[in-house]
Order: sequence, then C-alpha cells, then structure tokens
Amino acid sequence: MLFIGTSDDIKSSIDIYTNTDLRKGQLYNVDLNEYIGFQFNPTSFEWSREVKWSEQNWVGNVNGGDIQFINIGPRRIELELLYIADPRAPKVDYRSDYRIIDTGGLVDFQAIRDTLEKWEHLIDGLKRPSRVGIVVGVNAFEGVIINTTFRITEFFEDLTPKEALVLLEFREWLPL
Repeated sequence: MLFIGTSDDIKSSIDIYTNTDLRKGQLYNVDLNEYIGFQFNPTSFEWSREVKWSEQNWVGNVNGGDIQFINIGPRRIELELLYIADPRAPKVDYRSDYRIIDTGGLVDFQAIRDTLEKWEHLIDGLKRPSRVGIVVGVNAFEGVIINTTFRITEFFEDLTPKEALVLLEFREWLPL
C-alpha cells in the first residue's frame, strides 16, 4: 500500500477542513461536524461531469443541424476505500457518534457503516441529506451520498469484518 501525506499548504487552502488532521484523506460531514479519515489511500479516485446540449435539426439540412447549450450537470464522484481491522494497520481519525476504533484498537467496520448510513438520512429542518466534503490530496469536493456499497472481503472467526471495502458515489452539491 502507498501512503501519501497531505501538506499543510493544501490543508490551509481548504478552509473548512483546516481544523482536522488530514494524513491521507477524509470524508467530512459539513452539517454535523463529523469526519472519517481514510485508513488506506484509495487506489483510484474518479469524478465526471456531463455537458448537456440540445440538437437543433431542420428539415432538409444535410449537415445534421446544430446544437444549443442547455447546462453543465453536477459532478459525480466515485471513491473506493479499504478498511482493515488489524493492530498493524494505520489508525483511523474520526469524529462520530459511533466508536470506530474499538477498545482493542481495531477498526469497527459496523461503526463506519452506521456513520455513513446516518449521513445518508434527511437532516431535520433541512429536508436533505448531509453535505459531505471529500478530500483526497489536493482534490476536494462537496457532495451528497447517492450510492453506497459495503463489501466485506474477510471475516474473523466470530464473523465480524476483518477487511472491508466501502464504495461511495456522490453527487456534487454546490450551495446557491
């Protein structure tokens, strides 16, 4: 695994994330002031955005007509994270209602799942889910979770997760 530290210059350029230690990367809940750090850097980080056009065709036009700009859609952000419950694995920085590191110092994957699922729910009074800051190195976005996949790839004997993948998809959320 590759570990890349985040420089203080990068942290200072992202004002809402300066109160926390960004050793690898982080998911930061802007509304609830909670966060989960990455245990391992993602092996890939992908985002995309669609530019929408309307075709303007005229009868008899042999050139296929023209296009008219409609809008630019929000970014879609995909992130895959790996968490391992092992004393030799890097520790996870977090602020959550759930205890993500158990008393033995191991990652409690169920607590990560519970935290992320809480972030997906509507916030009282706002009628929307939490806005989540996604910080990976110099790239930072703010979005809402639109898809989560939890994949447990290895278990302890008591069937608690030893190794698990979290696959997250976000829709960018820019305040008006």
